[in-house]
Amino acid sequence: MVYGIMLEKDYTGDDGEIAIRILFGFTEVTSLSFLCCRCASHVGYVSRPGPVDLYLSYPGCFHQFGTIQHEFLHALGFWHEHTRPDRDRYVRIIWQNILPG
Repeated sequence: MVYGIMLEKDYTGDDGEIAIRILFGFTEVTSLSFLCCRCASHVGYVSRPGPVDLYLSYPGCFHQFGTIQHEFLHALGFWHEHTRPDRDRYVRIIWQNILPG
């Protein structure tokens, strides 16, 4: 799958480069590829037809490296794995390692 990348104008040079590097990191571990500065339709939509908006507001998304990856996976149609109905078949929760909240 090939996706286009378009960044908002508010990104500074460094922030835009960080976002691009993180997104291109997916190409090393998936079959995704990206074309810079072009628009493309989202192919794997989940809840509605048409393109999926990915909002990476500054500075909120830049506090942790994984935040951009996390939101990008949502845009690709991935849900939180811990909320899957079949999660207990694949995940073992060690309750004594969880602190009370």
